[in-house]
Amino acid sequence: MGKLFENSGSKIKTIAKIFLVIGIIGSIALAIILGRQTVNVLYYGYTQVEDRFDFMMFLCILVGGILISYISSLILHGFGELVENSEHIRSSVYSLEQKERE
Repeated sequence: MGKLFENSGSKIKTIAKIFLVIGIIGSIALAIILGRQTVNVLYYGYTQVEDRFDFMMFLCILVGGILISYISSLILHGFGELVENSEHIRSSVYSLEQKERE
């Protein structure tokens, strides 16, 4: 159980990178799926299905999704850095206390 919680800062930073990749791939897929529209058009009493591609919707979803993924992974990565730095500070303070006791 002790190994599970060791190096938590580097684990958080790795998870942030994984979330960034998943978010970018998901944004691309969602932009393609939602950018393509199927429209039912009625021509002289007959229904005809047309596929259309809405480029503005595609672009907005793509840019917005990638931007949100990047910002959220940046925040998570920064938190991982804080955890790593606090671990280093704690170990430094502990070693200084040990030297003072000697």
